[in-house]
Amino acid sequence: MTKKELRRIFRERRRALEMSEVERLSDLIAENMIGFLKGREISVVSRFSPMRDEREIDAGLIERRLRSKHPHFRVALPRVAKGSKTLEHVFVSDSTRFDESDWGISEPIGEDDAKASDFDLVVVPLLCFDRDLNRVGYGGGFYDRFLAETKAECLKVGVSLFPPVGRIDEIHERDIPLDAVVTPLEVFARTGR
Repeated sequence: MTKKELRRIFRERRRALEMSEVERLSDLIAENMIGFLKGREISVVSRFSPMRDEREIDAGLIERRLRSKHPHFRVALPRVAKGSKTLEHVFVSDSTRFDESDWGISEPIGEDDAKASDFDLVVVPLLCFDRDLNRVGYGGGFYDRFLAETKAECLKVGVSLFPPVGRIDEIHERDIPLDAVVTPLEVFARTGR
């Protein structure tokens, strides 16, 4: 299927879910993520803020669960750099202030002090993925541009409410495949990652 078709199908599937179901599935994903990351050294994490209207996974649950195992890691949240299609990241703390973007995403206010090369783990949003760990996002290319700049050993882990599709057509050289995708029922990972 084409990316355009998959976007339409999976946006409809997600929007049909009740928020209570998204929360339940997010909790299962967070638990599976902790299992996948067990024994790995994680110091700096990028995670996204969910678009609630799109029924996105609450990646904050992953952060809270991970903090119980790795209390000293740092978290940065992305925001869209003004006038561009690139993501910049801000390290966040309890005192960080947020502003809502045009897309309804809670974005951090502050200096873009985290660089792509800082991250050990990037939690990546997606609409769907295939067994080759290619993803379909919202079509802006924000994450592909950012992931292309991360260090080779950085884990790029998608989170999905649904299992993989058979195959995504239209994979381009600028599309960055993931190292793993965590779903409510299982983890799909590249060998050696």
